[in-house]
This record gives sequence, C-alpha cells and structure tokens, in this order.
Amino acid sequence: MVADNGSDLKSLDAELAKDSMRGLWAREEAIRREPTPFGKPMLWKWAKIRAGLEAAGQLITTNYKGARRAISLVHPNMADSTSHTLNMAVQLVKAGEAVYSHRHTNAAMRFVIQGGEGVYTITNGEKCVMERGDLVIQPSWGWHNHINETDQDAIWIDCLDSGLMRMLRTMFQEPHPAEDVRLYNSPVDTAVRNPGLLAPPGQALKSLVYKWRETRKALAATLSESENAFDGKCLEYRNPVTGGSTFPTFSCWIQMLDGDKQTKEHRHTSNQLYYVVEGSGVSEVAERNLNGKRVTSSSYRTGVGTGIGIHRRTFPPCSSQRPIDHSRKRSACIEKRRGTTEPDFDLFQPLSAAVMLSKAKHLTQREILRRSLS
Repeated sequence: MVADNGSDLKSLDAELAKDSMRGLWAREEAIRREPTPFGKPMLWKWAKIRAGLEAAGQLITTNYKGARRAISLVHPNMADSTSHTLNMAVQLVKAGEAVYSHRHTNAAMRFVIQGGEGVYTITNGEKCVMERGDLVIQPSWGWHNHINETDQDAIWIDCLDSGLMRMLRTMFQEPHPAEDVRLYNSPVDTAVRNPGLLAPPGQALKSLVYKWRETRKALAATLSESENAFDGKCLEYRNPVTGGSTFPTFSCWIQMLDGDKQTKEHRHTSNQLYYVVEGSGVSEVAERNLNGKRVTSSSYRTGVGTGIGIHRRTFPPCSSQRPIDHSRKRSACIEKRRGTTEPDFDLFQPLSAAVMLSKAKHLTQREILRRSLS
C-alpha cells in the first residue's frame, strides 16, 4: 500500500488498521506521558489479617495437595494481586502441619513473622529453618514445601512475582508426585551446611536463607555515611550468585530509621510493599497518613516512623534510578514490645515507614531475559 501525497495521516492510519497494522507515530504522545499510580495507597490492618487466618485455620485443612492457608492482600484496582507485578500474602501453618510439595514459575520469598527451629521450608532438597525475621528465598521452578514441627502456629509473609508472570503469560504450577513431605537431602539446616559463600568444589552456591540475627546486626552497624536521605539505613538482600537483586524480577530490602528521623520526600516508578518488623511511626503517601504500617502504590508520599521494616520494590522499567513517586519518612526511636510474640504492626503497600522489609522492582522483559541468561 502506497499513500498518495494528498492523503492525510488519518486516512493512512485507517488503511493500516484494516490490515491490523498501526504506525508508531500514533502512540508517540502516550509513550512520553509520565506514569501515574494504578490506584490509591493501601493499608492492611494486622488485627484483621490475623482474625482471617484464625478463621481459615478452623475451616481449611492443609494436607497432601490441599489448599494452602494463605490470605492475599488484593488491591481494589487489581483482580487478584497486590500490584501489577507482585502479590503479597500472609500464610499460616498450624502446629504439627506439613504442606505438600510443589513448584511454580513464580519466584517467591518468605519473611517469617512467627517461626522457630522446628519450622522449615524444603527447597530442592535443602532444609531451610524459618526463625522470626528470617528471609527465605524460593527460586523459580524449585520444588518446595513447608513443615511445622513445633507446638505453635507458624506465620510468614509470602511475596511472589505473580502479576508479572501473568502479564508474560508464563505462570504455571505443578504438584510433586510424591506424598512424602520430608523430601530433604539432609536433616541439617542449609544455613549450617552452606554458610555464606562456601560451597563444595564445582557446585553452585545454595544460600537460600538470610538469617535475621545477622541482618539485624548489620543494619544497626550501618555507617552514617552509608545512610540514605530517602530511605534511612537500608540494605539489599543481594543474590549470592550474581551479586545483584534478590531475584531477576524483584528485590528485597531491609531499612531502618533511627529515633527522630525524617526522610526526604521522593518518588519513583516502582511498586513497593512494606512490612514493619520493629518499632512504630507514620508514612504519608499521596498526602495520606498511613500510621507507619503497610501501603502500596506509585504516587507522592511522605512518612514518619520508628523502628525497622522490610519492603520489596519492582524494578523501574527504564532505569535503576528512582523517579516518579514522592515520599518522606520520619521516625522516633526503636521500640520492641517485650514479652509478646504478636507483631505490633500492620502491612502496608507502597511506600515507607520505620524499618521495613522488602522492595520489589519491576524489570523490562528484555532485562529479565538478559538476567536469566547471565
């Protein structure tokens, strides 16, 4: 098809459309438009999450190929996910329970709220003990299951790149054919057998657990010159093999605000999910006060907080910098409720406050492929 000199652009566009084609010039303005939040910031109250888990504990039996007792935090603007790229859930495995083994294309992480020496995940044969504050990683397509051999409930946060996998149309799950749940290659904790950067000659590193006792000490010992004006003291859970982000598709961070701290306002294109591990404070996102709990979105934010938290962040589609999302945090001092096992804090998605766990970054499809092949 050749357009006459006298043909206008609209006529050309119409002709192209007849053959399922479109000129890139038609989207020039749209692709230059600054990103906008997909929805409002969200705060999920811990009391309601815990009540839901307790009710589910009475109604749902976790057994061989049975349902997992987990509650997803679903944003009102999403059909079944916390954000476009990530899904966060809170899972309960009751005393004496064992969950069947399966694998999926999603990468996953578990941050332990309540665990112990008798609580563990088995990942490709590696026994990963899950104690309070530990971060356990689950690489894509690895067989895994969860076992609680204690006399108390085990609770942790799950975060998976489900939204991204759905967008790429690669999401798939497969149950393990065996009914035996203790499919480990050794009853010894992998953190003991595979510490740090040690590995048998010729074998890949198997660092699957970031222990809280080590993370907490490193965070507290952060040098003042390493402190970030936007996020306070923060450390990234680096991939031990590549030295890069926790997973090719998202990364986890831990951050701390000391007493009387207030971060600078900033913004970014990435989605962020937070869980407050210790302390209390306030986050303000898009001028909404979120009381230092949990939020989600990509918009203007400020914050006030006290304590420690973990947040995940999706990688920006264009760069590793942090444009597009103003926020600020403020803190008082680190406080721990002594003599209690229940967390003081709620879960909130996007932005910041106190010390939090886990940022998830959103990668382009090309970048994901590059990292997967490297």
